[in-house]
Amino acid sequence: MTKNDSVSASDDQTLRNWTRNMSLWYVCDNAACRRARACRGNVDHCFGRNVQRVPQEVREWFLMLGELQRDQVPFDEAWARLDKTPVGEAFHQWHTSTNAPRGTGGSGAAPDRVSR
Repeated sequence: MTKNDSVSASDDQTLRNWTRNMSLWYVCDNAACRRARACRGNVDHCFGRNVQRVPQEVREWFLMLGELQRDQVPFDEAWARLDKTPVGEAFHQWHTSTNAPRGTGGSGAAPDRVSR
C-alpha cells in the first residue's frame, strides 16, 4: 500500500463516519444504505448528493463545525460550542429522530464524534 492509498482509505473512512453521524443514509436512494444505517455505496458520490437532502440546519451545523476547525478550535470544543446553538439542537433532533431503534419509537443514541 502506498502513502496515497493510505490517505485515500483514511479519507474514505472519515466520509463514511460523517455519513453515519449525519444520518445521510436516511435520505439515500440506496436501500442497502438505509437497511445498514450506513453508506454501502460510493461514499464520495453519496456524500455530495445526500448532504443536500438533510435539513438546512444540519448542513449549517456541519459547515460551522468546519469553520471552527479552520479557526484551530479543537474538535471536541468546537462540537461542544455548537451543542449550545440552534443548529446544534437541530442536528441532535435530526440525529435522534433518524436513529430511533427500529420498531420501538424510542430515541436514538447520541452521535459519535468523528475524528479528523
